Amino acid sequence: MAEHTDSNESVARPPRPQVRAEQARELLVEATIALLRSHPFDEVTTRRVSAASGLNVSVIVRNFGTMHRLLRGCCERLVHDAVARTGQIGNPAIFLDPDIVLRNRLLAWMLGEGYDPSEDGIAQQQMIDRLVEQFRSVNPVSEQAARVWMLFITTTLAGYTLFGELSGITPDDFNHIVRLAVAFRERLPEIALELGL
Repeated sequence: MAEHTDSNESVARPPRPQVRAEQARELLVEATIALLRSHPFDEVTTRRVSAASGLNVSVIVRNFGTMHRLLRGCCERLVHDAVARTGQIGNPAIFLDPDIVLRNRLLAWMLGEGYDPSEDGIAQQQMIDRLVEQFRSVNPVSEQAARVWMLFITTTLAGYTLFGELSGITPDDFNHIVRLAVAFRERLPEIALELGL
């Protein structure tokens, strides 16, 4: 005879694993990036991230506070991984790296959703500082010249990844843009001196 269960009884779910905060952040970022690659951004919700990471929704709040901060963490990881693959921030291959394209499109979407970039001003500044330091380690320029270069190149990169297709930029056009950027970067010490940077 089948055992009768009361319909008011809840079905016991297996407990989710307990993980350290650092490991939880890592799992959440990895799961979110995987979802961002396969779903429209507006479908990457806390519940979906929770299911993909195997962690409770409360872990997102505890480790990131908001979904926007989790997405910012993903943006930082995407830049880090792209730089690691291309060898250095000055490598023109970074322009076409899929993680950089994803990061720029995600940031643009976040802005459209009401994200206030000033909320993460310190994190953004720290990222630029790291990129400037890395750039200066292989390019003999002042900190100010390196910072202006990084701001110029990251803005150009964001513009290309967001509006390249809309502007009708062909692969040949892009190759010329990269060649121009490389030539400019090679002459940066001389140009910075001329401009007093």
